[in-house]
Amino acid sequence: MMFDYINSQSRLIYGENRFHKSIIFQVTKYLASLLWVLSLMIITINLGAANNNIITQICYLTFSILGFYLVIIAFDGSSFSLNMVSIKLSQAINNEKTNLADYLSNNLSEVMENCYQIAQKNQLAKITPELLIIGMTANLNSQWLLTRLGLIVDNDLKKMIIDSIEKADKPGTIILSDELIKLFEESAKLANQTQKLEIDVSHVLLNLVQMNKLTKEIIFQLKVDQNDIQRLTVWQEENKNLFIKKPFWELTNNNENLGENWVSGYTPILNNFAYNLSQYLVSSHKQYLSSSQNQAISDMENTLAKSGKNNVLLVGDAGTGKKTLVKDFIRRVYLGEVEESLKFKHIYQLDVASVLAGSKEIIEPRIIRILNEVAGAGNIILFIDGFADLAGGDAEQIGTIDATTIFMPYLSSGSIRIIGTCSDEDYKLKIEPNTSLKNSFETIKIAEPKPDEVLNMLLGEKILRIEFASNVFFSYQSLKKIVELTDRYIHDKPFPEKAIVIAEAVAACVKNQTSKLITPEIIEQVISQKSKIPVAEAKDEEKETLLDLEELLHQRIIGQDEAISVISNAMRRARAGLADKNRPMGSFLFLGPTGVGKTETAKALAEAYFKSDKNIVRFDMSEFQEAKSVELLIGSSSVSKDATSQGRLTNAIKDNPYSLILLDEIEKAHPNILNLLLQVLDEGKLTDSAGRTIDFSNTIIIVTSNAGAEQIRQGLKQGLDADELKKNILEYLQSQGIFKPEFLNRFDGVICFKSLTSDEINKIAELMISKLSVNLGDKGITLNIAPDALTELARLGYDPVMGARPMRRVIQDKIENMVAKKMLAGDIARGQTIEITTKDLNG
Repeated sequence: MMFDYINSQSRLIYGENRFHKSIIFQVTKYLASLLWVLSLMIITINLGAANNNIITQICYLTFSILGFYLVIIAFDGSSFSLNMVSIKLSQAINNEKTNLADYLSNNLSEVMENCYQIAQKNQLAKITPELLIIGMTANLNSQWLLTRLGLIVDNDLKKMIIDSIEKADKPGTIILSDELIKLFEESAKLANQTQKLEIDVSHVLLNLVQMNKLTKEIIFQLKVDQNDIQRLTVWQEENKNLFIKKPFWELTNNNENLGENWVSGYTPILNNFAYNLSQYLVSSHKQYLSSSQNQAISDMENTLAKSGKNNVLLVGDAGTGKKTLVKDFIRRVYLGEVEESLKFKHIYQLDVASVLAGSKEIIEPRIIRILNEVAGAGNIILFIDGFADLAGGDAEQIGTIDATTIFMPYLSSGSIRIIGTCSDEDYKLKIEPNTSLKNSFETIKIAEPKPDEVLNMLLGEKILRIEFASNVFFSYQSLKKIVELTDRYIHDKPFPEKAIVIAEAVAACVKNQTSKLITPEIIEQVISQKSKIPVAEAKDEEKETLLDLEELLHQRIIGQDEAISVISNAMRRARAGLADKNRPMGSFLFLGPTGVGKTETAKALAEAYFKSDKNIVRFDMSEFQEAKSVELLIGSSSVSKDATSQGRLTNAIKDNPYSLILLDEIEKAHPNILNLLLQVLDEGKLTDSAGRTIDFSNTIIIVTSNAGAEQIRQGLKQGLDADELKKNILEYLQSQGIFKPEFLNRFDGVICFKSLTSDEINKIAELMISKLSVNLGDKGITLNIAPDALTELARLGYDPVMGARPMRRVIQDKIENMVAKKMLAGDIARGQTIEITTKDLNG
């Protein structure tokens, strides 16, 4: 097997072969057209001749029909191709004398032509695999692949590739490198494996990524693997004719009974209250929708094809693709890819709101006439989106009657076929209690598709239409990023709806920008805005915050080195993506006596990480001591769905998913609250009373407890190290039944806060005074406190039971009150200094 392209006369041979295909293809078209025109002329002249017998006339007619057929196949490239080589590719790859240049597709031929021109222009000695990257930019199909991959072949990349290739000593013959020949040999094998007649750009690109070091590095930087390229090439192949309506002779339906497609009963009432969805999708070239729910479509087809109980009810949450599934079924009907009894069927979508408008006396006869027309037509399947709306009866709802009772005789007799959709909630409330109605349908549960299925759905008609409408272009990585990030951060909508909503939002943002290429970075920006969560990798400022987190926390927290270290390490792991993505970013249990900095540490972490201590959702767990307190957190299902029934915790996280949750004095909460918290710590999710799943995976949860405070004091007096102290306190909490082992084991860190030393108390006093000094400094007043006064302040502000908590009150009573009086009395003016002495504190 060889690849003669440039040596001796092979380039001329290759060029002739390439243009030979194109010229013969064009000549065939025009010869076929000429043949048909001549046949028409001959038939017109000779059919009028009286001396022609019937056999001669039949020959002329046959000649004309043959010419017409040749025109069709010549001009229809999708159903006709010219094979210009005598040996098939499957045989050629095993024949050493075969020239593989004869088996290149037109697209790949154009790429090679461009590579040759580049080599000539830059006086290169040979064409290497790397040069193909530049060569691909000259071909639209290849450029489509590169752009989808996010690979922009700019001047810098071109220069780097050209500079890496050996230069020719003098102008002359340009050869192919051994690596390139090997690349094409492997590409030929790949093309044969995929049952292709030619070697195309996609085959070369797939092997290029594997065999060429530079290309492999480029693709690695783009965060794309070979599976992605394979999927991308399949996408390109499948969508070549996405918006081209198939000729009727390629449809399965054209084989027989063609007239059935045009036969239907007279349906004037139906036409007023429904529209032909099949006709709309076909006429608007939307017959190539894909839902990826192949099993559900097959189940629906099997049910509709039955003679009895041939009605389908698609049950699933809004946004899971029920209507897309119906449209995909219509596509199959249009293409004839369904069972015989379903071919030529027309699907009409009923406008439920219009049907149920008016009084009962008007509605009932209207429905009966519609159903009679459907039954009489014989080739109509009725599609009712929101079928449960027909089972009304509630004056506040869209209908005032239960219209399903009118449907029952038609459903039970099998005289009509219906495809209905409804939500899980409506099915349980309105359909399931009505046994007769329920049994009239084959219920098909439409589950939310998995992320990989959603990506396949995006790689199709929907994204192309979004691109066309907004004049933008999604890279393949951006589509992967949409699926990845919506799966992780968007939880108020199901797949595929949330992915499509984000794609549309991104397109709307980019449509007025200069660059129309949508990259993963743009996806991250939009989803961050929508979810209020930083979804991108940590940037410079955030990296500095995480790396210096201990120092930042110590600006507010005195001592407690172990606690600060454990928290900082856990937060770095979470932000680096090393922690479990299905659990909160960090969860900590702070144990220790009152006033040692547990709550202040939580506030300091919120300020350092979220840039504001207002991102705290705080609960005093002493308010949740009863069993029914659970309803305060997740909402009550026993009341109507208004604002008062929403859970305080679930609603807060739904609105601000990027928050720190602080649960103070957890030991006072009811055990049911602890079980609820256990679920959040374990799964990172919580279901509220309305059935919504609230995501806690982007929260930091800090739980404080004073339980075991005395045991901590005693352990510190005994000189126990941190590990021994933690072991003793955990054993105590479990032995006393305060916390269960499974509860304690769910935290990323259980931290024992130590009692404060006298030196630490002095530093806390100094820290609090410095905050007051800053406030006064804004007013142009300087505050000085004598060293002995600071020591006295620390003594007054510390309590053996309450820790440093009283210090805030002492500063307020002894210093702030005095300063406020002097300012109001005019005793202190801007630019003056206030001196605080021991006498001021004890006065």
